[in-house]
Amino acid sequence: MFRDTELLTAFSPQEFQIFSQEIARMAHVYRTSGSTPREGAWTPAICTARGLTDRGYSNTAPDIYDDGLVIEVKTMAYNPGSPPFDSLKMHPALTRSVTEGWATHATPFLCWNVIHGDINRQISHMRNYSSGTPDLRWGFLFYARDFSEFFYFERRAQNLPDAQNFEAEWNTRAASASRNSSRNLWVYHTSVNGNREKVFSVTDPATGTKVQPYIRIPRSGINNLYRLNLTDEYLPDGSVRSCLDRNQLLILRSMISDLGAQEMPPYDGERSTPVFSVETLTESEVEIINEAPGDSIAEKLSNYLQNVIRSLRFSN
Repeated sequence: MFRDTELLTAFSPQEFQIFSQEIARMAHVYRTSGSTPREGAWTPAICTARGLTDRGYSNTAPDIYDDGLVIEVKTMAYNPGSPPFDSLKMHPALTRSVTEGWATHATPFLCWNVIHGDINRQISHMRNYSSGTPDLRWGFLFYARDFSEFFYFERRAQNLPDAQNFEAEWNTRAASASRNSSRNLWVYHTSVNGNREKVFSVTDPATGTKVQPYIRIPRSGINNLYRLNLTDEYLPDGSVRSCLDRNQLLILRSMISDLGAQEMPPYDGERSTPVFSVETLTESEVEIINEAPGDSIAEKLSNYLQNVIRSLRFSN
């Protein structure tokens, strides 16, 4: 479920290019406004890139459903410069509802048996929104808190193995000066190679029940892990690779011949973002571009070009 090593194809190269542009645009908005993304905030970028229907956020329906495809998208932020590749991370909430009274059963396993059923019912709930051959997925989007980097991957959403394949135990935390005492249900699974890992933590009903899964994050560089770096990349040949949003891309393409610039082939690594090589700018123009507002060279350049366009219109 969350531990599978296989990642599913989420984007074609062209779709990932659109996804990159949409994420760059949205990241700029959040970065400049200082606002915090709400649940479901990044889902429109996935829908736009893949040509799926964006139905808006719902507390009852899956995040994305279109024909047979159904995706529940989970997002988490991390500290800039420290992407959590090849690690376990706990997501604060999984299921949309749990059975009341689950924690009153006599043993930890019986409590887990109830939660196990709730998780599998969510998979059945997702299946109800599939109008064709069911293709049920979990989508995981991680982003740096300064919106400088993103990565995304998808895994198959499927029922959990039998409840008896797991171990459950209560973990009690004593009260402290800053928090009340609590009792959480910890759930473990032992893999075929004998590794025992925590897979769920279910919070005490007294503080509000949340089923918190531990997600196995793949290592960097594997297939179908889509990584997007929104900061400028200074390459060994002296050029700079910079991510563009769609508006910046249109502006640059509209003036590319006047600048004597050429569009380079898409990067064949973890990102497929248009790159432009500009060789005919004067030294004074470069200085002006560097003084233009923006978080990256691409953004500075597009803002500079917009000012040039406004000046030409005004002078005419």
